[in-house]
Amino acid sequence: MQQKNSSAANVYTNWTGTSFLTSIIGGAIGDAYWGRLWTSIFCQLVYIVGLIMFSLIGTIITAENNLPQMLHVVLLYVALYTMGLGNASLTPNAVSLGADQFDLSNQSSTFISMSIASSAMGLMFSTSIISYIENEGQWRLGFWLSAGFGVMGLLLFLAGMPKMRQHKAGENPLFCIGRVLYACICSQKSDRLSSPKEFNKRGTNFRWLDKASTLKQHHMCTLQQVQAVKGICFLLPFWVCGIIVASVLAQKSTLFMLQGDTMENLLWGNIRFPPGSMSLFSLIMVVMCTPAYTILIEPYARRYNRGNSSIVRMGSGLIIAIILFCIAAIIEARRLKISHIGEESLTDGTKVSMSIFWLVPQYVLDGLITALWGCGHLEFNYIYAPQGMRSLATALSLSDLALGNYLSSLLLGAVTTFTSWIPDDLNHGHLDYFYWLLAGLLVIDLILFVVASKWVVSTSKQLWFEGHPGHDVQEVDLLA
Repeated sequence: MQQKNSSAANVYTNWTGTSFLTSIIGGAIGDAYWGRLWTSIFCQLVYIVGLIMFSLIGTIITAENNLPQMLHVVLLYVALYTMGLGNASLTPNAVSLGADQFDLSNQSSTFISMSIASSAMGLMFSTSIISYIENEGQWRLGFWLSAGFGVMGLLLFLAGMPKMRQHKAGENPLFCIGRVLYACICSQKSDRLSSPKEFNKRGTNFRWLDKASTLKQHHMCTLQQVQAVKGICFLLPFWVCGIIVASVLAQKSTLFMLQGDTMENLLWGNIRFPPGSMSLFSLIMVVMCTPAYTILIEPYARRYNRGNSSIVRMGSGLIIAIILFCIAAIIEARRLKISHIGEESLTDGTKVSMSIFWLVPQYVLDGLITALWGCGHLEFNYIYAPQGMRSLATALSLSDLALGNYLSSLLLGAVTTFTSWIPDDLNHGHLDYFYWLLAGLLVIDLILFVVASKWVVSTSKQLWFEGHPGHDVQEVDLLA
């Protein structure tokens, strides 16, 4: 499209963020109107339409020798955002629908972990085979292969449709939350609750929401609606922590690749390993570690943590993230030292005499974080959300990626404006300082996470963490 790298990167970041934000709308539709099954089918159809539009536009543009016209640009953006809307809205519904097929929470957790592993396998194929085809100049073939796999995915999904279980659609969760908050604000002057004994049975958490169920009929809410909103409130602390995690890990697609582009990437003979393919090490770790954790570690975590193993899983991922950026800072400092030794002989395009495979630990740990934090966050939101809000809760964890991308852009912009750490030529900057800054932000996030974990476990024990180790988490259909 004849755009600069910086402009193209902003287009991609904005598209990613906006797409994941729309997942909240898709999750609400699946919970309240069409059900997760039919919403998943519709979203796949929208996604396929976007893929076909994108392939057609890509075929037209690559077939012409002149510059892209304004109409091409408009149609390309329409295709991109159609794809983003369909894919982002599909994910929370499809994951929740798959987890709904199981009766026990540990089985649902296993499915959620395996869904992330299968997504990583798809990304491995796309970042290796399809990317290789496109890098060889066969853009149109790569586009239409992607569209073909989208159609194949829908056919496989429809093949299992007759035996799928789906929950009955209920009240719109967004309307429910809005109604409870509005009623709570309007009822603050009232001290009389509709059923004080029932509220006492539920504990003393978020008692300010209890006034939403007063005797004022024109904006009264039911006990079930108030309890459902309380359930969503318990998910918010980890949602905030996830935004910070997503913002720092977004550097993998930008700064890690810029690092690799300055390093020697000779693999064998004249074969070079492209920096963009380094993410394969991350994806391999996701595919390997996700089932390994589920089979070998999770049973013991559930037994000894009495229902909050997903919190332990998220915390482990956050600790690994801190270690990742400490290692990244040390490796970058070594790269800078080598570049300064030979600085006089370095010219534009000259690689630093340091192998790109020094970055493998960074990518490996990134994959481990996805297997721990990513899976743990999705698992926690699904299991401990009200039954009628599970697609919305799953979308909430995905919105971290959107807000994290936006926060990452703001963070990079601020550092670029006020420091000289990240210049155009990384050999004359101090990217290691920026990595230490990110490690410090993650330490602060870890402290917030520990505080939030203690609060969530202690205040929600009466409602959710009942029973003995190994028992299924008690589920209450709050919106039925």
